[in-house]
Amino acid sequence: MRKLRLALILPILQLLIALALWPYPMGSPKGLVASAPTIRTICLGMDAPALLFPAAVVNRWPVIRWLPLKPYGLFFTDELAFLFGVILLWGIVGLMLDQLKSATKSLHGRISIANLLINVTLNLALIYGGIRLFVAGLDWVFPIPQWGNRLGYFLGSIPLMAWAFALIIFPGLTLVKTIRRKYAGTESVT
Repeated sequence: MRKLRLALILPILQLLIALALWPYPMGSPKGLVASAPTIRTICLGMDAPALLFPAAVVNRWPVIRWLPLKPYGLFFTDELAFLFGVILLWGIVGLMLDQLKSATKSLHGRISIANLLINVTLNLALIYGGIRLFVAGLDWVFPIPQWGNRLGYFLGSIPLMAWAFALIIFPGLTLVKTIRRKYAGTESVT
């Protein structure tokens, strides 16, 4: 019997859920969040870390910023970046769950300085992303009156804040555990 590969199933399933929750007509030239209906805010909250992808890619890269607003049918450029972020996010979550199911890691192995730096950098980046989501979640809990859909933003803020806390707490604990193990002498660094 073949093993269930969550790294393949979760991204496809979450993309289908995101597309099902995305209201028609899709898109708004004001961006992903401006005056969004309740169902969209729930979708954005459920896939909150994927919101960091359009903010990092579309707004930072001049080549993408100057693409036409609707290059591919019904989707705006930032929406395509968000959907790609959903696939990437849930692919990583599925991969982590697959690794958790399949292997038990030894805590008393040798690690290199490069692996230590990569681990620390990745955890700090996740904590930074969690802080950005927390600040965005505060905006959703107390929305600007011009946004109009206060209930939708409040409902969307619940999973968004859960993601924010998870992205701050779990990488923070991993970072503390890594630093403690390094300085406690339980593993040697080469």
